[in-house]
Amino acid sequence: MRKIILLGSLLALSACNNNESANQDLSGNDGDITSADQAAAGSVANTNDSAAMNPTDGASYVQKAGAADSWEIASSKAVLGKTQNAEVKKFAQMMIDHHTRATAKLMAAAKGGQVNAGPPQMDAMQQSMLEDINKAGASEMDAMYIRHQQTAHNAALELHQNWAAKGKTDPLKNTAGEMVGVVKSHISELQKLSSAIQGQRSN
Repeated sequence: MRKIILLGSLLALSACNNNESANQDLSGNDGDITSADQAAAGSVANTNDSAAMNPTDGASYVQKAGAADSWEIASSKAVLGKTQNAEVKKFAQMMIDHHTRATAKLMAAAKGGQVNAGPPQMDAMQQSMLEDINKAGASEMDAMYIRHQQTAHNAALELHQNWAAKGKTDPLKNTAGEMVGVVKSHISELQKLSSAIQGQRSN
């Protein structure tokens, strides 16, 4: 009888150990998240970000493009009030002028395409970048403004390129195509401005 009880205990212990090993194999490290898990999660996040920047309906495109214009105008007005750099002032004023006109074109195209969109609202990243610029001191503001402008313009370029290629509303597609050229010219100007600011800092 004792032999039977002892044998049963050994079998139960072996089964428990096998279950723990199986759990370790599934999780990678005793339940811890592995680098592969993190990579997969990052891939999902990137996919969601890409989807957010590539809307498939006209109303979402209008809202995102309008929010991009709103950020450009607000951030440039903030810099105009504080910067002492003439080149930064010139670029910021150009952003205000160009993106004010871009918003007018966007609204006209939306009306022409019978697209009803709600008022544009800046997303969390845009709000954070604007807050950075508003809080920045004089010594760091110009470089931060340029860096955030580059981030914003890269996102806007993806947005407009996608809609120009895949959009379903012709008036908005035409406007998106125009904006691709405008945004590319801004990116080129930003590269020049960034180099100029770096040169001024090194002197």
